[in-house]
Amino acid sequence: MAGNRAKVRVFQQGVSGKQNAFHCPTGIDKYRKLVCIFGDSQMRTLVQGDVEFPKKRGCQFLVNSTPGGKCHHVEKELCHFEFPRRPAVIVLQVGTNNIQATNWQEALGATRKEFKSLLLRAKQAANSVLCVGVAPRLDEKGELAHVWNAAMRNIAAEEGAEWIDLESTFNTESRHLWARDGLHLSDDHGIPTLLKRLVEHPAL
Repeated sequence: MAGNRAKVRVFQQGVSGKQNAFHCPTGIDKYRKLVCIFGDSQMRTLVQGDVEFPKKRGCQFLVNSTPGGKCHHVEKELCHFEFPRRPAVIVLQVGTNNIQATNWQEALGATRKEFKSLLLRAKQAANSVLCVGVAPRLDEKGELAHVWNAAMRNIAAEEGAEWIDLESTFNTESRHLWARDGLHLSDDHGIPTLLKRLVEHPAL
């Protein structure tokens, strides 16, 4: 049985032309390590405050969501974002909107270029970068998620960025980890599982 996902709220249009908003679920101060997450609609539920963000000793989190955003949209939002101070870590949760079933090889080539450009921008803005792989999908593009992850993981390794593999965490038979659309992770099971992987990563 599918998990739950809160009603979507419309964000204002960002500089990328897509909806964009951010939220600081743990507050911002000058003492704790600043971790900034830039992602697509998987992060919407955190910006809306529908899922409680887990605590991580010594860390504070800022979450920026660009629903429908490809890598180049997220890069635009990152480039124009006014950080309260230099982040210790930028987390990139991107890629699923770049997956394209038709002419997929051409789309994959474009994704490689977009993702590398975004990653280089993030490296300039923060002390380190942590990339989150595309979560498995239960729709018709699901079989391509592995291909996209392999390409982006290689780029992350070339650029010295850390990587979180979600394919090993999200079993497609565990339907409760996804919302009814089979694309977004559920608020009650999927997103908390992703956040647990994130806060337990040694890069933070």
